[in-house]
Amino acid sequence: MTPNKDFHRIVTHAGMFHADEVLGRALTIALEVGSGAEFIRTNEVPIEFLLDSKTLVFDIGRQYDPLLGNFDHHHDPELPAACMLLLRHFYPFGAVRDRIENQLFAYVSKVDVGDIIEEAGEEFTVPTFNKIIRSLNSLGDFDLAVGVALPVLRSTIASCQSAVMEEEIWANQVEVSGGVAIYEGDAPLNTWRQLGKRDGAFLLLSPNRRGPGWRLESRDTNLYKIPEGFGGPTFRHNSGFVAVYERKTTALMVAALLMQANKWRSWLPAALLMQANK
Repeated sequence: MTPNKDFHRIVTHAGMFHADEVLGRALTIALEVGSGAEFIRTNEVPIEFLLDSKTLVFDIGRQYDPLLGNFDHHHDPELPAACMLLLRHFYPFGAVRDRIENQLFAYVSKVDVGDIIEEAGEEFTVPTFNKIIRSLNSLGDFDLAVGVALPVLRSTIASCQSAVMEEEIWANQVEVSGGVAIYEGDAPLNTWRQLGKRDGAFLLLSPNRRGPGWRLESRDTNLYKIPEGFGGPTFRHNSGFVAVYERKTTALMVAALLMQANKWRSWLPAALLMQANK
């Protein structure tokens, strides 16, 4: 069932803002929920707003009733934050939504409901999304905070959509054998390392999308560092995580030798291995 997106009014709370309602507002913009609707920040929600199915109220009102457009969580400790309630209602169910939830919304929600406590005022803290949005209160500009959140949200949605597409490509077009994944398509596989870790692939062989030749990539250079000079690569990164070869057969040979060399290393006693690495 397609959710109603036709609202003439959108309401959230006033005062200090947090990542929850800022991300929620960004989501309504990104998904065109209530396009052109009046946007109100207030600490007093009239009962007629809560009873009006054309008024979207989130993170305030102490009501969770999607049919009436009410998405608050403060009255029920079992509910996630408002941004999560909005995501689950307005974004289609499926693998993409699950990824968006895990990559952005879940952390925002856990901080908002108190499952994760972020320390403030410490030196060299990690600049999380929540902290960045909270810091913008010093400028007193809610719209600015939404403007920061919106590209983060849109890029998260885009990357999650791509990741789901890549998983389908991996399942249908990639052959994994002997620790080497072989892909002959031209679409990018930016998530191959996660997929390779799951399926036991340490190397990826694919056409070079930046020019002629075949690209060999390593998932872990501690185990499989592509050797310098061997096989005559036309390009090799100094770290040894990627190299390009003129012919597919050459790249396959290098991949096979790398896999075999690692097996030999695993057979060597630790003392001999330490000597070999000196």
